[in-house]
Amino acid sequence: MERIKYIDQLTIKGDFEEIDSHFVHRMLAYIPEMGSEAIAAFFLLMTSYRQGHLCLPLEKKSLETFFQSNSADQDLIKEILHLASTSKTVLPSEIVETSPEAQEFVSKPFVLFDDCLYFQRNWVYEDKIIFHLKRLLSASKSENNLTSEVATDSLREDQKLATQKALQSSLCLITGGPGTGKTYTAAHIVKQFLQNKSDATIILAAPTGKAAMRLESSFSLHQFPKAVLQFGTLHHALQIKSWKDFSKDGVPLDADMVIVDECSMIDAGMFSCLLSRIPEGAKLILLGDDCQLSPIETGAVFADLVQYASSNSALAFAKLINPARFERQELIHLSEEIKAGKPKLLTSLLKPLEEDALLSFLYQKIEKTFLFEQLDPHYLLQAMDAYKVLSCMRKGPFGVDNLNHKMASHYFSRVPLGQYCVIPILITRTDYELDLFNGETGLLVRKKQAVMREGLFNSEDYAVFRGKKKDEMRHIQASLLPSFEYGYCISVHKSQGSEYEEAIVIVPKGSEAFGKEVLYTGVTRARKKLEIYGDKETVLEILRRDTKKFSGIVKRLYSLVPP
Repeated sequence: MERIKYIDQLTIKGDFEEIDSHFVHRMLAYIPEMGSEAIAAFFLLMTSYRQGHLCLPLEKKSLETFFQSNSADQDLIKEILHLASTSKTVLPSEIVETSPEAQEFVSKPFVLFDDCLYFQRNWVYEDKIIFHLKRLLSASKSENNLTSEVATDSLREDQKLATQKALQSSLCLITGGPGTGKTYTAAHIVKQFLQNKSDATIILAAPTGKAAMRLESSFSLHQFPKAVLQFGTLHHALQIKSWKDFSKDGVPLDADMVIVDECSMIDAGMFSCLLSRIPEGAKLILLGDDCQLSPIETGAVFADLVQYASSNSALAFAKLINPARFERQELIHLSEEIKAGKPKLLTSLLKPLEEDALLSFLYQKIEKTFLFEQLDPHYLLQAMDAYKVLSCMRKGPFGVDNLNHKMASHYFSRVPLGQYCVIPILITRTDYELDLFNGETGLLVRKKQAVMREGLFNSEDYAVFRGKKKDEMRHIQASLLPSFEYGYCISVHKSQGSEYEEAIVIVPKGSEAFGKEVLYTGVTRARKKLEIYGDKETVLEILRRDTKKFSGIVKRLYSLVPP
């Protein structure tokens, strides 16, 4: 079929995948008369969906910005973009809802709104976000404005301003890079709030279990009545157990204030659910770093909100500066240069990505950390968190999976038969019964046998995790563990919110797809020492790209409250 031939030609190379053309072929089976313009639009919509965009912009300039390819067949790609940009009036009405009203029920699988094409589910998420943002922004100031002054000398001026804005608003964004004191500021917001409402209920949540534990640990440094603070993951706070729960109208949270950390990691579905559960009169404070990687799933709502708030005072916004975490000024300069796309300092630090040399270096690191005659979990957990190997890629020779396999195999070969192997692990699925959360790190202790098979444990094998109290350790039988992966190396995506004395960042070819945000996120995990392995060409291409995800959120908010 001539109308789709050009699409099939591009699925074997470039930025397209077979699922993109397969999707269009399936649509043509139902609507065989669909024209080339609509075919191109749906083809690119599937591509955009895979990449985590909430919608596909059909305006020509936006499309050209949206899709940047290094494919040799630029003429064919330009033709696809041109066809998609002229598709608005020819999209099949039997499957495309056009310009629905806010919160209107949409039964068709696609939505066209304000020159943007959506899958139905993404439209529902975005529309729900807009509706509840409007609700929260229009909340009465008399209910949310607290007049208490920030009476503490321990805050910087930017932190004081953030505290004042949070106390005077129903919804407030606080953004800043690593170590700028976001959670420290949040603790002082809670202190001031409790001075006005001592019996308040405050929920503090984060998107992953590991981030929630760090949040709770930060607040444990301050003295708060335990009864008023509730910590946990967003899934737990919102009672989300499956993807179906995102679209349900749940019961509003029983809280006077909700503080959410690591908001850059929250996708559109979770954001829509969160905003819908904030009760009238309650405060919502969102903390995060909008320069970090976007969520793995759909949307980048926090970055959208920061973009809007930066030029519109309707949404309370504070940016924290003066990072305190980094102990080397060079790392601060490096992160700023990466955000600006400047390569000079980064390329001067770059080490060649040679497999034998890198593996030899990593093997030495493992042996220094994990080969001990005495199994001291306190020491080993501290040593494991002192440095971390991060890769931008999951697959490939320098990806997380292969590096973990190589390091585990090397380590196993060094442990004598009958002795215990200590293996760092990362939980990948939350288990509320065991009180283990996605992203939580621990140690798997296995007795080495002649044949060792992954997932098959004997009664002597166990895992060790940190407990709730200081110096407390929890031991769990290995056979009871939920899904986990080895933790010698983790992805940059999963490192978000963590900090290490030393970070080893590996940048293989293919990392370009994640843009400069992946480099920024990786290097800002280090406190004292950073090593970067990669080739100059790959790094330069990364710095030329960003991974902004398209949505209609900013434009729709401007239509509600112009700048």
